[in-house]
Amino acid sequence: MNDGGILSLLERILLHIQYFPETAYELVGFTGIEGGSILPIFKQNYIKDALRHLLRK
Repeated sequence: MNDGGILSLLERILLHIQYFPETAYELVGFTGIEGGSILPIFKQNYIKDALRHLLRK
């Protein structure tokens, strides 16, 4: 997932939401592997023209 742990990931997601509210992620819940890691589940709305923007460069 990431080297900083789940709290670091959530902090980065919050920063992303502050800087890019039009492409915000939503925390849906958590999942995990029995006896293993807990992993967050995020969703993000479809971003129209995202590829077209990348292809213009």
